[in-house]
Amino acid sequence: PYSFAAVLLFRYQNLVQRYLVEFVVGCLGLAIMCAFYEWHCAVGGGFIAGQGYAIPAYMRLSLLFSAIGLIVIAINPNIQAPRLIKFMAAYSLPLYCLHPFFMMPVSKKLVEWGGIDNELIAAAIVILLSYVAARILKAYLNKRLLE
Repeated sequence: PYSFAAVLLFRYQNLVQRYLVEFVVGCLGLAIMCAFYEWHCAVGGGFIAGQGYAIPAYMRLSLLFSAIGLIVIAINPNIQAPRLIKFMAAYSLPLYCLHPFFMMPVSKKLVEWGGIDNELIAAAIVILLSYVAARILKAYLNKRLLE
């Protein structure tokens, strides 16, 4: 459904831009209504093995409408991203690539050092270590490799 939505957005981009606020509010409203339906009516054991949904997780209408609404907001040229978002965008690929190497050691060390078994603290430390490693690696790796 995502590829078809992209084709429709491209085809009707002038209309979407003309009614931008209404379109985004409508998409996000539909996403909330569909999420409510999916949460109450489309969840149960035995539909799809291992998921418990009546439909595959990535094909839910709530995700489709929220993705469309967020994409339309994201590609709006009139909206400038804050510095934090630009920083996160610059380091999202290195974070994605580096975080697996830090997850297990950080979790083990937290438990060894202080008996801390908190996934939120471990995730924050892993993200911080990944950003630091990405900053260091950017100085030594080929720039084209990191983009």
